[in-house]
Amino acid sequence: MAVIQAAFHHRSASGSYHLTQYTTALEKNQAQADRQLSNHQGFAHQLRRLLVPEAESWESADDVVLHWGDPARHLSPEALVKANLSGCARAVFGRSWIHYHRPTHHLTLAVDTLGLFPILIAQRAFHTYIATDALALSQLLGEQAHADDDALLELLAYGQLLGERSTLAACQHLHAATVYQIDTISKSSLPTPHSGHFQSSGTSSQSVPGAILSSGQPCASS
Repeated sequence: MAVIQAAFHHRSASGSYHLTQYTTALEKNQAQADRQLSNHQGFAHQLRRLLVPEAESWESADDVVLHWGDPARHLSPEALVKANLSGCARAVFGRSWIHYHRPTHHLTLAVDTLGLFPILIAQRAFHTYIATDALALSQLLGEQAHADDDALLELLAYGQLLGERSTLAACQHLHAATVYQIDTISKSSLPTPHSGHFQSSGTSSQSVPGAILSSGQPCASS
């Protein structure tokens, strides 16, 4: 069973920031899915309510979409799911998003085109960890969190991290406009999407098992 653990820092009504964590088993039978959807208590609803109150969410029997960022920007979950399943998913301006497709166990993460709403990921066994910053990710990982000494030296030398390196070992801070796909069950590499809309850094994705970057090849026009 695929399990996703997520942590987000979000601003409370008082203006202070709070860290919220949430763990969910993403697989559920159809009867349970229908019941949860009818009660508006599906995974996306819970994730939005508990983690990112300002985010928007959408859920069907097969798909979960969560997106957050600039409230002035609009994103259509139905169109996003259709594009992603056809291999034409893309990063968008002002919104970062997550899409989980239950039938294939594929998790897609996309950082907004400017990288203002970051996503950090780590994969351990059958757990996928998602966070909006290194502190949140380290708290999720607990004893599994270890500093990346080379990254810390790089930060001291250049004042910034190069590539998709994170200050945490075996974790990635996704680049702006990056679309990442992970098979949460087998951790095997997914077929490379053919999409001119994918924007990637061109760096290797091998540091996160089962993750790939896009090829940058154009999508067939409809």
